[in-house]
Amino acid sequence: MKIGQALALRFDLLPSEYCAELLKLLNQTPTVPYDAIRQVILHELGSFPEQIFASFDPVPRATASIAQVHIATARDGEKLAVKVQRPRVEEQFEADFRIFHMISWLVGLMDSLGGSALRSFSEEFEKWSREELDFTTEARNTFRIHVRSEHDPIQVCADVRFEFCSRRVLATRLLTGISLLEVGNAARAQDTGALRALNLQRDDLKKIARNYFWSVYNQIFRDGIFHADPHPANVFVLSGNRIGFVDFGATGRLSKEFRSALSEVFIHLYRRNIEQAVAANFKLLVPSEDTDLRQAREDFFIAYQMYRLALDIAGADVRKLTTELLVGTMTIARRHKILMPQELSIYYKTIMTVDAVVSELAPDYDWISDLPEFFTRGFISDVREGLHRWPEIVLATRHSADRLLSDANSLTASFQFFNPALKSIQTRAVLYGIWSVAFCVAAYLAAKGDMSLLNDIVGVSNRWIVFGFMGAAIVSLLLMQRQIRDIRKVKT
Repeated sequence: MKIGQALALRFDLLPSEYCAELLKLLNQTPTVPYDAIRQVILHELGSFPEQIFASFDPVPRATASIAQVHIATARDGEKLAVKVQRPRVEEQFEADFRIFHMISWLVGLMDSLGGSALRSFSEEFEKWSREELDFTTEARNTFRIHVRSEHDPIQVCADVRFEFCSRRVLATRLLTGISLLEVGNAARAQDTGALRALNLQRDDLKKIARNYFWSVYNQIFRDGIFHADPHPANVFVLSGNRIGFVDFGATGRLSKEFRSALSEVFIHLYRRNIEQAVAANFKLLVPSEDTDLRQAREDFFIAYQMYRLALDIAGADVRKLTTELLVGTMTIARRHKILMPQELSIYYKTIMTVDAVVSELAPDYDWISDLPEFFTRGFISDVREGLHRWPEIVLATRHSADRLLSDANSLTASFQFFNPALKSIQTRAVLYGIWSVAFCVAAYLAAKGDMSLLNDIVGVSNRWIVFGFMGAAIVSLLLMQRQIRDIRKVKT
């Protein structure tokens, strides 16, 4: 079941007809008897649930292929969601891993590229599955995402109670809200009465869709660690239309370079810079020896160009076009024997899920038009964070300058008379020199890189941004020269 679900959106590995069939897989499994759950908790935590918790509901709230969730109350009165792994699930996975390795080996005998791609997928799948089977890994990932979203006004991630966690048991604070599954069902049926029963109005649906979209994209592009399975059963609508996330068994992680390339694709597509979008996309892919790069680039260019033109047509179905683009790019990768990293496929799966949920909740919400604002706000947030940290940066730089001067003094003038005024001036001179070099580097990067997002924020062209950095570098040099003159005066 897990392998089928993982392959369902891997259009780079399988034809679309196969993926469509795999999408029909349902994650519904029979519940485990409560006695078996009690034994797992006894083995993992050392006592039965009724001895550990003030109360423990024997009827599971949710079931899945790996675990099921029970509601409990801690001794301090806090409501918890306790995820307990099914008995013998690790042994079952180990057997399935061996079968899958054998299948990928057999495919490799018939198709070298298909075999290598499938072997790569099976290795990544096993790695991710082992992480999912170890609830201590999930607990750490949940805690990381919770910390990053702690002061976020639109999203909430369940906090972890580590004293009730082990490899096979995970306890988090229970989020009280409305399941996004219920909201989606009411929205799909266009049932105003059902929405009122959930204390929602039709106008709330667009706010919920927007907050959901922004929350997931914040996790992806701001934090670099994100909920990789944000389907409605794992999401709740809390007070104020905030979005609550639970069950971080599937978590994606993207490096800063990877996120930068992804954002470049979005920005260039929005700005109709198709060639730059294709170039940014190739930073994310791994061509093989058999890849015809010229033809592959041409096919990606046509796919992006058709997508951009179709978006400009009045009444365009954004969801359908976006899904077709993602499927199309994966199909092009498979056709040209280009390997797609696992993190990219997880990212694609996540945003396709987000797109499907948003389209169900609010079909009139155009998230494509929100992307410039999203990336602009993200950039401004990063700038503000840097401004808040400027005293720390300056102090660190001054500390480095002090150490530099101290080392130099100890080597050249161990017995020289210590002059506090001289040392202070020397420190400032070195500091201005460091800032001058930093501004020169910034000017070079601005001249060579894409500063289109900064252009929109400050309202000036790249040339003026470069001139600004160069001007700051010249001012820093003049200040350094002034400090050097003062050093000569003090020495005299």
